[in-house]
Amino acid sequence: MIEIIKHLDISILLYINGLHTPFLDTLVFFMTKLWFWLPLFAFFIVYIFKKYKKKAWIIFLLCAISVTLTDQGSVAIKNRVQRLRPSHNVQLENQLHLRTSKEGKVYRGGNYGFVSSHAANSFGITVLLIFFLAPYTKNAWWIFPSWAIIFCVTRIYLGVHYPTDILAGALLGIAVGAMLIFIYSIFTKSRPKIIFKESLNSTNSFFNDAITAINPTKLTKHFPCLSIVYTSFQTKGRGQQTNEWVSEKEKNVLMSIVLYPTILPSKQFIITQWVSLAIAHFLEKEIGLKNVTIKWPNDIYVGDKKIAGILIENTIQGNRISYSIAGIGLNVNQKNFPEWIPNPTSIVIEAQKEYEILYVIKKIRQHIRKQIKLNATTLHQHYLERLYRKDIYSDYKIIASSEIKTMKIVNVSPEGVLHTETEKGELMNFHFHEIQYL
Repeated sequence: MIEIIKHLDISILLYINGLHTPFLDTLVFFMTKLWFWLPLFAFFIVYIFKKYKKKAWIIFLLCAISVTLTDQGSVAIKNRVQRLRPSHNVQLENQLHLRTSKEGKVYRGGNYGFVSSHAANSFGITVLLIFFLAPYTKNAWWIFPSWAIIFCVTRIYLGVHYPTDILAGALLGIAVGAMLIFIYSIFTKSRPKIIFKESLNSTNSFFNDAITAINPTKLTKHFPCLSIVYTSFQTKGRGQQTNEWVSEKEKNVLMSIVLYPTILPSKQFIITQWVSLAIAHFLEKEIGLKNVTIKWPNDIYVGDKKIAGILIENTIQGNRISYSIAGIGLNVNQKNFPEWIPNPTSIVIEAQKEYEILYVIKKIRQHIRKQIKLNATTLHQHYLERLYRKDIYSDYKIIASSEIKTMKIVNVSPEGVLHTETEKGELMNFHFHEIQYL
């Protein structure tokens, strides 16, 4: 078996090294230098600063630690194993093409080549950058591995490493990168998580199922308050009651956020106010939209068009709310909607600008955090100020009797009960799902 591996090792080396041309000799020699890739990494340095701002230094520190560990580790292994590079192997001397400078200097590298420092360094960095940037761009999954592979193949092309040198170095780099991520996760595990799933039945169902499987005493450790799951596509997106939430793939915010409200079950309408006001404030303050209102109890409107819906599910144990899951569907970059949806709109339609989904999600969480800090009286007052159709006579359908009445909304109680007044001055009260806007 070992002989077979050695044979493959040399065969692959000679094949890749044998692809040489004068042009490639020069190009690949430069590609094996880190400075050749500076424009690429300058772009991502700016990108990291843009996304992580003050926290960007953590990523750069971890990358520096990774390079230090992989570099020193690979050197230690080289000195221990003492496997000669192919460029120093006299048995391959007549079979390899080695780069020779104009001055006649042959590029051979150091004496020992197992494991490759280039591979260890590049794959260690790759693991870290995927971890930190994949939540912002899926391109991270192919950009950084592609760079690492190309960077390493140049070493085989130049005849200074066997493929197994590269493979072992890559494994060392991956191990170091994974170790640093593990350590980083330990120190940040109490922070809210953001979990991405390519596709889900529904984000609320994901959290409900995940939480059910966890020991209640360890719930906040697994999912700290304000932890989020989001997805590109929901196969069974849920709205209020039996309604569905329909969304074009990868265009909109489809998320759920976990909350641990320290309020009595009778005051659970406060949670609705937290989330609905957070989205309204985000649209107004971050996007710049006008006439953003809340259609009772928690649909978000821009003008007379619906831009977001909320589904809040509370789990009550005894006399307290154990946890709440707030599902949010916000139309972001979708321009076309099915004809049967009566009055949809989106951020891109209203603002004429597309937004990155993860950016929107993080900003919504920031605004939810701000709303949670408000006292109940101030919160409720802000909610009433944004109430859709308040003090405007409109037609409504009473679900139980199918009767249509012209009424105006005059108030919503702190418990979430809708108070209306007919044109004749008759006062009526409605709980959730007892009245329909027309």
